[in-house]
Amino acid sequence: MQNILIIMILLFIASCSSKTQVHLYTNHLPQNKVNEVVSAIDKSSFNVILNRLPYPNDINDNAIVYSPSLNSRDRLNALMAVLSKLGFNISTASLISANNHSFTENNLGLYLFPEGYVQPEANSINNTYQIPLVNEYGATDCQDATTLYLKEPDEFIIEINKWDDKKEDYLQSYIEGKWRLLNDDFLHLTHPSWDKSLVFKKSHYKRNEINGISKGVQFIPLELGVSDKVFTNIYSNEAKAIHCTYSISLAL
Repeated sequence: MQNILIIMILLFIASCSSKTQVHLYTNHLPQNKVNEVVSAIDKSSFNVILNRLPYPNDINDNAIVYSPSLNSRDRLNALMAVLSKLGFNISTASLISANNHSFTENNLGLYLFPEGYVQPEANSINNTYQIPLVNEYGATDCQDATTLYLKEPDEFIIEINKWDDKKEDYLQSYIEGKWRLLNDDFLHLTHPSWDKSLVFKKSHYKRNEINGISKGVQFIPLELGVSDKVFTNIYSNEAKAIHCTYSISLAL
């Protein structure tokens, strides 16, 4: 009876652990391979998000880009073992970033190539790729690891991964609402519990990196000129925590 109780407790703890978000880049994979990878990945530990953005210029073989966390190495090993069985041997597992791609805590980028893949010429269409507005944007100055997802047609999800010292794991929470872009310039996020929209100024940037040039889009929160107390009354404590700069970039 005691052994059964211990097993039940362990199962409960495992079920409460937050999943690692796997951003699977699919540009070079046929759909049957994408389906195969998604089906094989352990859904109790990972949540797979498909991404059609171009691969970084310096990734030419199967690779993982991740940000370290308490259990990241164990989960990486488990993921790589599954991928190896499918014929995707990971040649590189980069800490933090590759070229201009980086991920927040409890997130990783997975870049896979089919067998026999030939890298396109440098003047390929990928070099003139435009970043779609409907996308995922990482927060650069939030207190916790935070990601903004803009979805079709007008829904947004903000995912917050907050570290819990007692559980020694990340706890996920979500804020969902509506978004709209006015004059291709100002992003408005609305939520039923907020009296007003959270507004962000859209801007484009291009910068020199160690390995080349990258371009990106960022949404910078507009300063409201009010105290924290007034801000909380207009919005909420949650809104204050997500009033950050969000950005996405790719290599040229």
